[in-house]
Amino acid sequence: DMHWLQTAPGHNSPERYALATNRAWAQLARAICTGYKPRLGTTRQSDMHWLQTAPGHNSPERYALATNRAWAQLARAICTGYLQSMSELYIIATPIGNLSDVSPRVIETIKSLDALACEDTRHTGNLLHLLGIERPPLVFSNHEFNEKQTAARIVGLLNDGKKVGICSDAGYPLISDPGYPAVRAAIEAGHTIVPIPGASAVPLALIISGLPTSSYTFKGFAPRKPGARRTFLEMEKEMPHTLVFYESPFRIGKLLEEAAEVYGNRQAAVCLELTKQFERCDRAPLVELAAAYKDKKVKGEAVIVIAGNTPTFIEEHEDEGSSDDGPSSKPQ
Repeated sequence: DMHWLQTAPGHNSPERYALATNRAWAQLARAICTGYKPRLGTTRQSDMHWLQTAPGHNSPERYALATNRAWAQLARAICTGYLQSMSELYIIATPIGNLSDVSPRVIETIKSLDALACEDTRHTGNLLHLLGIERPPLVFSNHEFNEKQTAARIVGLLNDGKKVGICSDAGYPLISDPGYPAVRAAIEAGHTIVPIPGASAVPLALIISGLPTSSYTFKGFAPRKPGARRTFLEMEKEMPHTLVFYESPFRIGKLLEEAAEVYGNRQAAVCLELTKQFERCDRAPLVELAAAYKDKKVKGEAVIVIAGNTPTFIEEHEDEGSSDDGPSSKPQ
């Protein structure tokens, strides 16, 4: 690309800006031709406004005003019909339990990649083996402890014209999983973000919970420390929308107990093993669920769905007369 920018022949007619179908590149070409020299990578609002509204005579002879040679070459390249190809970063959803949920598009996308950043290279390697997919030429880790550093590596690969994908161990990257720093960095570098759809625990749990779906807030994982966790819960106390949480199998009972203290005895659902053979959804008021899961051993993370602050989904709870055997009925 750099060689092309330096040597591309052709007629430098401003009318050929139309060939740059990407509006941002067309604006950049026009801005350079009118003598404006933005700094590479700038995202200042004033600069963006200038790019969209800059007046002036669009004469190719004014390329000379762009004293930075690279910008001059870029303007010339765009005006001769060459639209610098920005790379695409693929955000790939992987199965949350059932391999049959992998779409042909996911498979074809992974097969076409030059590089794949994954939460756990061993886990993803095993998934690719089960799906009969050959590993991309470059596979590297992108987890919560290195994702900021990995973001720069991903952008570097995109800048080199490589086709890069990001996946997590299950479900979508970025949704309570690594990937956000890379997406932000790629956007700022001018690259395209392409989501490749697949299974996600949030909508599945919401759908089977039996609670309102018209408006909801996904809260992700609650903090581990009691004080921070209670503050985290209280933020949505007065909100009428349904709440969706992720939780570790070791803290389900504690979260349900504190949720009952903060929200009252609202209707809720605990969803486990979604898309798997033993998928289940326990629905009951929070007090009953908290008692049922207090010492219960659970396999895998849970999705907990709690009704919003709506009288229809809040039940009265009386401590008097309750037996020592736990909730009066088993959650269904």
